[in-house]
Amino acid sequence: MRYPDSGGLTAEPLLRRTLYPYDEHIVIGANAGFTRQGPDQWTSLGRPAYLRRQRETSPRTLGVDRIALFQLHRVDPEVPLEDQVGELKAAIR
Repeated sequence: MRYPDSGGLTAEPLLRRTLYPYDEHIVIGANAGFTRQGPDQWTSLGRPAYLRRQRETSPRTLGVDRIALFQLHRVDPEVPLEDQVGELKAAIR
C-alpha cells in the first residue's frame, strides 16, 4: 500500500544531514499519524500498518538504532484510538 508523503520524508533526512553524527546529548524524536498532500495540507492517517511503517522507517532515515521518543502526532478520527495507540505500544515490546 502506498501512502502520501509524510513529514518524515522531508524533516528526517534534513535532520540527519544537518546533525549527524549526533552529539551524545541530543535526544532524537519522531512522530507519525499524518500525511502531507501539499503546502499546508495535512491529513490524519492512523491506520496501524502506516504507523508501523513509520516507526520502522524513522530509525533508518535518521541513522539511529532506535528512536528515544516516538509519538502519535495526530489522532485519526477514522481509526479507533485503541488501534493507533496499540500499534505504537507494540514498539515498546
